[in-house]
Amino acid sequence: MRFETKYLIPIGSILFGGIFAVLSLLNYEIYSPTKGPMAGFMPVLVGGFLVFVGILDLIQAKKYEEPTFDCQNWLLVICVLLVIAGHYIIGVLPGGFILAFCWLKFKERYSWKTTLITMIFLMVLVIGVFVIWLDIPFEYGIVGELLLSLIHI
Repeated sequence: MRFETKYLIPIGSILFGGIFAVLSLLNYEIYSPTKGPMAGFMPVLVGGFLVFVGILDLIQAKKYEEPTFDCQNWLLVICVLLVIAGHYIIGVLPGGFILAFCWLKFKERYSWKTTLITMIFLMVLVIGVFVIWLDIPFEYGIVGELLLSLIHI
């Protein structure tokens, strides 16, 4: 029996979402009676949702045609892998913001005005929700650590 690639995404979503939710449950606090949702709240919610959607997609996968893999479709995957690899050097947030900026400006070819407004909104949203409100510790990378050490002199 041949394994069909149309089942790869649903099975990967279920596995990744389950691992993500379990690791978040084990490593982060989910809810505090005084502070409300904590750093583990969103990862557990997103992981559980990913498992749920993966199961629904797995049920419907037999209706799909076998996918074709175009080189253009792998561009986002390669960019995200570069951000993951680059987080050791420049950090998670700057890497993600650079990816979003480059994607909007050079891939989607949005105007400077649209790109800058979107980037300002994205930065305020991400920093406001994940850094300030949920207090999630992001990696600073080598450059970020160097800048922090220069500031504390």
